Amino acid sequence: MTIRASGMQSGKRSMNERLQKIFSNVPVDDESYAKIIARPFPRHRFVVYFTPRSGSSWLTDVVGRSAAMGHCNEIFNPNFMPQIAKTCQAAMIDEYVPAIQRRFNKKGAFSFEITYHQLQAVFPDNTLFLDNFGDCPSFWLIREDIVEQAVSLAKMVTTKVAHAPNNSSAERAASDQAFEYDPVLIKQWLNHILFAERGSEAFFDRNNIKPIRMSYERMFSRSVTDIVQDICKHVGIPNQQVQDLTTRYTKIGTSKNKLFADYFRRDETAFLNEVAEERSLWLAQLGEMP
Repeated sequence: MTIRASGMQSGKRSMNERLQKIFSNVPVDDESYAKIIARPFPRHRFVVYFTPRSGSSWLTDVVGRSAAMGHCNEIFNPNFMPQIAKTCQAAMIDEYVPAIQRRFNKKGAFSFEITYHQLQAVFPDNTLFLDNFGDCPSFWLIREDIVEQAVSLAKMVTTKVAHAPNNSSAERAASDQAFEYDPVLIKQWLNHILFAERGSEAFFDRNNIKPIRMSYERMFSRSVTDIVQDICKHVGIPNQQVQDLTTRYTKIGTSKNKLFADYFRRDETAFLNEVAEERSLWLAQLGEMP
């Protein structure tokens, strides 16, 4: 067992402080890494760009339970990367990117989700990301109602309750009871989401990336079967038999979420009119997947 010195090997791209922290002291074995790299490269790959509280966890669960669409995890979430790097025996980002595509190749498919904040944290100049994933079929998942999205995000951050499968009904009820209306906090997280939308749209335009545009609202109005089959069609994966596919994830928003969203619309009308004007072109481009 050896420790490869992150960022010190000849010819490797230097890592920023965030990446050095992610990969520091990851115990890796050269022989094990070589075995991972020798695995087959996926035939099909796709990327889901998303904003938080847009239904991404539900989509990950659906994709992961399908026959051959990859895992669609947040593989570039800095919070998860140290453990994934250990699993892949990767000592730095240049080793991590090729390793994950082979290690998480599921029946010929590799997929992942990524937010704009994750993209900027892990790939500050975007070069390595674009070199590897810039030409992949992609999807852009947002939420049309950004106010309810911001309320949901504020609630998650405050109560630490994120998804139905990970928390009991009693825990979800307790978190709902403890959640109080805080317009400053809601506005903070709405701006966080809006920043990610702006950055993602600029990233798409700058790099000629044309994702299929999805929304939380339209996704949940359709059947699981239709969504999976449409993703397969766009990616080029042979049609999957998913008629009996189910998901563990359900909506956890409550009437309090909607009530607080109404309060915020009342209190921040001028601000939200500006937000709506800025988002109008992006929302106009939403549509059914081909």
